[in-house]
Amino acid sequence: MSLQKLILSDADTTQVCQGVYDALMGGEASPRAVGSVIALAAAEIMHRVNDNDREQFVKTAHGLLFAAATRLVYRQVQDVEALPLLFTSAAYVNALHKEVPQQEGARPIEAPGTVRTAGGGLIAPAQLETLADHLKSKDLSSALATARRYLKLGHDARALFGTIGLGAATTDATADQGHTLQIVQAVSEEFMAWPATLAETNIEVFLQVALRAAAFGQQDTLVSRLA
Repeated sequence: MSLQKLILSDADTTQVCQGVYDALMGGEASPRAVGSVIALAAAEIMHRVNDNDREQFVKTAHGLLFAAATRLVYRQVQDVEALPLLFTSAAYVNALHKEVPQQEGARPIEAPGTVRTAGGGLIAPAQLETLADHLKSKDLSSALATARRYLKLGHDARALFGTIGLGAATTDATADQGHTLQIVQAVSEEFMAWPATLAETNIEVFLQVALRAAAFGQQDTLVSRLA
């Protein structure tokens, strides 16, 4: 994970690109794994933005969307010609790191176990229903606690992110050009496709970004009444 630290540093573009090269060649990391690490760094940057600054949150999400799209390319191809995408996305996220300061009142990345409130019982459908209620009421702390409990019990992560996606679908797509759903989809894919070789890495930041995106988007009043 030295590449992640390098991206989230004051290193210049040449140094960042060298770090990507070293990970691929010296470290023998797969392009998909490198793409995943770049996306994780981008997700961490998003947590510097205050919940009330939706415009900046969406703007900062472009780094995550770029990195996630780059990793997705390597599900289909392994051509050397595609490698510049990794260098470009890493350099872009590094530039974003330097551009986006820690905003006053920004929500910190919560370490596992710091939120104790939970609900929904033990049965997966009940927990997902509870999670949906938390998102609707914008109760992020309870939503995170319920999601953590759901995953700890070994329930299906796809169903969890599907519920978050349904919450994101009630936002007004015209207000953010559909970015809320794009963010939730990107972090969902990154969470579920995280490399087994990096299994010891804490990637809960993806879950936290998804919950923030769904909880604090501007609601479509008509869709919300139907939900």
